[in-house]
Amino acid sequence: MPHLELGTTLDGHYRLDGLLGVGGVGAVYAAWHMNLSRPVAVKVLHPHFANHEEPLQRFLREAQILSKLGHESFVEVYDFSYTSDGMPYLVMELVTGENLRTRLGRGALPLEETLRLFLPLCEALTQAHQQHILHRDLKPDNLMLGPTSVVKILDFGMAKLMSGELSLTQDRVVMGTPYYMAPERARGSRVVEPTSDIFSLGAILYESLTGVMAFAAETSMAAMYKVIRDPVPPLHLPDTALSQRLDAVIAKACAKDPHLRYQSASEMWNALQGAVRGKEQAPSEDLDTGGARLPSTRPPPDLPSHSMAPSSPSRASVSSDVPGSERPTVKAGLAHALFEFVRYRFGEQGLQKVFAAFGLSRAHEILTDLPTAKIEMAELNRLHSVVIQLFDDGSLEVMRDLGAHFSEWVLKTVYKSFLTPAGPETIVRRAQIMYGAMTETGEARVEKVGERQWCMHILNLPTLTPPMLAATGGWVRRYLQMAGARDIGVEDRFRMEGGQPVGDVYFSFTSDEA
Repeated sequence: MPHLELGTTLDGHYRLDGLLGVGGVGAVYAAWHMNLSRPVAVKVLHPHFANHEEPLQRFLREAQILSKLGHESFVEVYDFSYTSDGMPYLVMELVTGENLRTRLGRGALPLEETLRLFLPLCEALTQAHQQHILHRDLKPDNLMLGPTSVVKILDFGMAKLMSGELSLTQDRVVMGTPYYMAPERARGSRVVEPTSDIFSLGAILYESLTGVMAFAAETSMAAMYKVIRDPVPPLHLPDTALSQRLDAVIAKACAKDPHLRYQSASEMWNALQGAVRGKEQAPSEDLDTGGARLPSTRPPPDLPSHSMAPSSPSRASVSSDVPGSERPTVKAGLAHALFEFVRYRFGEQGLQKVFAAFGLSRAHEILTDLPTAKIEMAELNRLHSVVIQLFDDGSLEVMRDLGAHFSEWVLKTVYKSFLTPAGPETIVRRAQIMYGAMTETGEARVEKVGERQWCMHILNLPTLTPPMLAATGGWVRRYLQMAGARDIGVEDRFRMEGGQPVGDVYFSFTSDEA
């Protein structure tokens, strides 16, 4: 309930004319500045927080942060004072219009409208981050679409100065909106960087283009689990090529590892512009932002494409596409990727459990000296078994997640050139080749079993177990997603034949490529 009656005048200047909204911390009123004869907004802290230090400090922090920002997408602050009963209030610019949540209730935004929204949004966030200010609660509800083309960013109650002097959040305490929260924040990490806002920005971009949440779930806990575990679904826009380029932008913005995301909002804007124009990167001279230019950050060039010769559905041949000399480095990289998977899925405590079970000195060697940390297949299998024993919950979902993580790491860092556009049969052959790159004794025989349906038979791998097969299924699914397939279905089946383990991974998908 609002605690101030309409018609009340604060400090003889601000007459409260209407209630705009009531939140968990305070109430916001439409008011009239009697001396200047103009409308303003007044935000007043709830009176039941009078004796609570943390809400008071958060309210004061919001006033301090807003006073530091000068971009037109940030709400302008006019005054800060106290009511007669000692409650703080903030006088701000009155923003009219509707928020993005309301607008998306009528459907997705056209691409042109999305770009008009994201240009000032990225520019404003770039400025905030340069001043060491993080928003930490970016979501459609906090983005106001006014009569002009400039979006207004609201609610800095969760904002934080990166210098830390105004940080109030305790370690492992999760605060914010789960559907747009970066994975590191969902796990309660105190280390929050601009890339956390970039993750939220990527989720908002997806929702703007589709009208649905990137991490939609029935409960907040389920949403947090999706944020930590699941990739963003593909867009499926009418223009397939454009859709895939935008998918790549959103996937990088929403990468689970903050180091793999765009490192600034300006970098994300450049990539978004480049995707729309059919390029990897938009040239900086085209980014006219009304006097303030967003700096351009050009990504490294792709690795050269490998020639893909037709192959038979027998044992995978890796001699031409995966040099044998690279295999030890690939296995060391997979071990490194496994450690990183445990870190983002189970946090530092989970990683310490793996270190203790696997061997702290050897784990340190792999993590600190990857190029020379040669790993035999037996050692990689042992590390895999450690993770299975520690974290498999019986549902095998952890192992499928692990496989998806492996696939993303390998394809983005080692065999990036495999992600060039290809038809379904070529995608299947590449999956077969990639499997051969990661094993020494196993065979991957792929055969077509129906229209747009295949099966990968895994043979001659004595260490094959149901969890390892589940990881392979997750690997295949993520690989197909990254290769541009859609409507993907994957099912793994483990059996014994003649005392030897045999695995079948059935998968189906569709693709617009010829």
